[in-house]
Amino acid sequence: SGLPMVTRRLEVSLASGDTVIASTSLTPDRVTWAPDLAPGATLSLEVRALDERRLVALATASVVPADGSRTSVELAFQPTVYLVAGNGTQAATFTEGMTARGNAIPQIDAIVAGADGSLVMVASGPRLSWVRLLKLGRDGRLTAIAGNGNAPGNLPDEANASNVALPFPQYLALGADGNLWMRIDEQGLFRLATDTGTGLTNPWQPLLPGTIRQELREMPGGHIIEGLATRPDGSLVLVTADPDYTYNTVWRAGRVPDATMDIQPWFGGQPVDRGPGEGDPVADLRSFTGDTPVVAPDGSILFKGNGPNALWYIPASSGRAFGRDMQAGHLYDLLPALRNHLPPVDPKIAGPVTFAWDGSLLVTSNHDRVILKADHQTGKVSILVGVPGRDGTSLPEEGTPALVHSLAFVTGLATTSDGRLYILNKIQGCILELAL
Repeated sequence: SGLPMVTRRLEVSLASGDTVIASTSLTPDRVTWAPDLAPGATLSLEVRALDERRLVALATASVVPADGSRTSVELAFQPTVYLVAGNGTQAATFTEGMTARGNAIPQIDAIVAGADGSLVMVASGPRLSWVRLLKLGRDGRLTAIAGNGNAPGNLPDEANASNVALPFPQYLALGADGNLWMRIDEQGLFRLATDTGTGLTNPWQPLLPGTIRQELREMPGGHIIEGLATRPDGSLVLVTADPDYTYNTVWRAGRVPDATMDIQPWFGGQPVDRGPGEGDPVADLRSFTGDTPVVAPDGSILFKGNGPNALWYIPASSGRAFGRDMQAGHLYDLLPALRNHLPPVDPKIAGPVTFAWDGSLLVTSNHDRVILKADHQTGKVSILVGVPGRDGTSLPEEGTPALVHSLAFVTGLATTSDGRLYILNKIQGCILELAL
């Protein structure tokens, strides 16, 4: 149980005390192994799960074949932590094609995952002297996809992204269609066509790869974008604040046939009275306090409450989710389950949240220095990474088990469809990877 999606090979060994008496290598779809065992022997079993590059998880167990017959053992795999970028030292300048792992990298402020397993990140120089969007490829090298390295300036309506003096982008959202969305303060909503699409039909006006374009100058009524996310069909979810920052509105945005952006209010949009409640139908919701939308692989959406602590969840379909019955189009708070099922850890939702490939929720508690996982089916909450209360002071060694890794302050999370989790630590200047 718990075998990571990315597993390509299993290395299995049986030991008696400190002596290895049998070992083999298996592929995950052919895991039967029946070594000759002495009757009554007490052995220790170790199984190492590897992908094409490295150790991703391990499991150990005791095996006691009383009569020498075949013994079946269920293993619970523990993910391991791997350093993919940075070395924990002072931020460095950017060099095109530089190797990220083990080297000082520029300051990274945000990360999003591409459909091809790459990472897109916001990098900046001292005191924002320059800003660039960088891509960390599966080969471990950093390349620039936007920004020319000059001081930030005003963007044109449409341009080659590598030639612009990029301002600091906010609220990045990268869709499976290869469209990277961002808000540029006081300049509007921009779209960058990347090369990370999966061949899905592009629901927006086609752009040449590497082109950045302003899609929206300002929101209706002067509302200010405070969060955005892409849905599986390529449409957008936008969260805004009114000009006086007294209430939130959630919008849905898509493209109409004439290539313009069609923006329609979804819910919220009025000053707060009682606020949302558990199980409220979204269609009737006039008051809402929440931002930072995150979209699950099935299209379900989560908002972090910006008033009373809450994790507002809107399921994409009716049925059983997170251990209870839910209806599509209704609002549910997932935070109480996190608090009630895993004392004494108390997740402060100031940390980033995201969804895993299977719809499970990953929540950072920077207060407790852990990342929690809430299972999408059962709602069972467990610690995924970190030791409660133990602050990380050093970078991990290759293959450090996630539950003994001392987690430092987490500033970003990103997941990929093949089951990888990336953890950004802006303070330590590094990015870690786990296979789920």
